[in-house]
Amino acid sequence: MSLPIVHVSSGSKSPILSVPAEITEKIFTICLPTLSPESNSIPCPSSRTAPLLLAQVCRQWRDFSIGTPALWAFIFYVARSRELLELWLSRAGNLPLTIFLLTGDEPRARMFMDAVIPHCSRWKDVHLTLPLSAVRQLSMIPFPLLERLTISTIGNNMRTTGDPAVIRDAPLLRYADISLLPQVDLPFEHLTTLRAGNTGVDQTIVILQRCPNLVDFSCSYAGAGSQSTTRPPVELRSLRSLTAVDKRFLPFLTVPRLERLDISGDIEAGDLQSLISRSSCNLRVLCVQVYRTPAPHLKPLLRVAASVVRLQLQGEGIESQMQIFQDANVLPNLEQLEIRDPTRIIVETNMMHTPTLLQICFGGRRGLPSFRLSLGPAAPFPPTHAITTFRALAQASFWIPGLL
Repeated sequence: MSLPIVHVSSGSKSPILSVPAEITEKIFTICLPTLSPESNSIPCPSSRTAPLLLAQVCRQWRDFSIGTPALWAFIFYVARSRELLELWLSRAGNLPLTIFLLTGDEPRARMFMDAVIPHCSRWKDVHLTLPLSAVRQLSMIPFPLLERLTISTIGNNMRTTGDPAVIRDAPLLRYADISLLPQVDLPFEHLTTLRAGNTGVDQTIVILQRCPNLVDFSCSYAGAGSQSTTRPPVELRSLRSLTAVDKRFLPFLTVPRLERLDISGDIEAGDLQSLISRSSCNLRVLCVQVYRTPAPHLKPLLRVAASVVRLQLQGEGIESQMQIFQDANVLPNLEQLEIRDPTRIIVETNMMHTPTLLQICFGGRRGLPSFRLSLGPAAPFPPTHAITTFRALAQASFWIPGLL
């Protein structure tokens, strides 16, 4: 669809500027580039995207854009010029800042930090992918507005020993996503969400002991190294969501209010049973990565999680995974099943079998209110006869969102 070109004479007012300024500001702000969750790429400043693009339309748009701090308060930066970065910061006025900085070059990283640290009183949501030497520049600086902090260290000397970056004065910090946590010391007592990795089991448990208010914790891989076998479990009384793909964590946690658990399919049923029994938690949502996990291993794992009402299986091998539900003792309270294949492995033949498997596995049970099949972006759409079967199942006892 093409849009009509509106010709505006030099003496007339741009139509969009005839509406109230706050509406124009909202429209312009919506034009800003966003960071895609599926991509690690950062939208760099460009004359082809807002706000620079908006400032090129006409003099009136340029004046409005430059005079609107909200258009400059989101800073995505990987370029070389410190002057451009400082110009961006100055145009943001006094607004809280969302900052993305990415470079593996140490001199450039220090240059970036020298430019943004004077504005630390306005940091709100900050994402730093920088060498460790640049991250250490954060030490003992106050961050009165900082709510979210993401740090990934890259470049040489990622694991250099020495004093960590110490961030203490950040009273509003609630979310932290930090790789190599021992190199960054935070006010953990404030956090409600923590993402960590490559920290080591022992060190991570020590950190969790400093997180009494944690609601959501994720550590996909703790890193290599041994862990203590005599350490008592740490009790996280507020934790409701736990991602522990690395099964070495489970024996060291007690989580009485846990509602959601994300685990790997290679975790033993006994480890999950011990966690549930020790915590006396009412687990409601279970997400399992089941790449090539055989059904005989998965079945006992699910049987110990009888309270679960929502199950997500992520991986491949739909047929073998579905067969375990012929046993009515496997998740008897299940209300929602989701099978995900983000790696684009599922092929058309698998999707053709899925309706039949659903009918076989759940036909003798009280019915499954919701089933969702989530495929990777390159996966083919289910064939027509499969959709027909899905619709028949939906009329009988299933609700299948997204396909009907």
